[in-house]
Amino acid sequence: MKDNTYLKRLILYADPLGVNNTKSISDAMIEGNFASGIISNLYVIGNNINDNGLVAIADALKVNTVLTHLDIGKNVIKDPGALLLYAALSNQVGNANSAVEVLGLQWNYITNVGANLIAKLLTENNKIKCLDLHANRIEYNGTKTIANALMHNTALKYLDISSNLLTQAEIYDLKQYFKTTATNLDYVFLDTTDLGTYSCMKLKYCDIDDTRLNDICNNKNITEYHNDVIGWRR
Repeated sequence: MKDNTYLKRLILYADPLGVNNTKSISDAMIEGNFASGIISNLYVIGNNINDNGLVAIADALKVNTVLTHLDIGKNVIKDPGALLLYAALSNQVGNANSAVEVLGLQWNYITNVGANLIAKLLTENNKIKCLDLHANRIEYNGTKTIANALMHNTALKYLDISSNLLTQAEIYDLKQYFKTTATNLDYVFLDTTDLGTYSCMKLKYCDIDDTRLNDICNNKNITEYHNDVIGWRR
């Protein structure tokens, strides 16, 4: 990757990388063509990366100015990992020149503590437009903190916080909150939904380059959905 001048999208799926290999990828983000403008999409999904492995990625994010899409879903990232991402991507304490617009943290182990850090990040980073926190361990207070942060954020257009630790009453309350509170969101997922719908809506709103999935979604004719079933679109 340090010498490659063609690769734009790197997908590493369901392969336990370990800390050393994760660091090698991060070194390429710092020293190679990640930093010079070639690779802009990195998907490291389901690789058993924990907070120790995330240290290397976070260090790379502090200097990288090219990466626009980072998906580290289905790993073992907990609240310390959320702190690492905050320190890397915040305009105030991290990389003010970061280009990251799409951040995938779905299917991890982030709780209210990490959600509070992500909320703080959203008040200090006005570039992230798509955030996926689907299927973590965030409760009502953490979700409400993120919602409150969006009153001070003009970039985020898509938020998925479904399949967390929310009751139906809390989901209803949050839907009413988003309907009556001024944010720049176009779409927010709050309810648990099927994987196909989830993937297609994420594809639509997060500028994910996946021709095959795009064709599948077009064939399913996934466009609009009823508010009470999936989420809410402003």
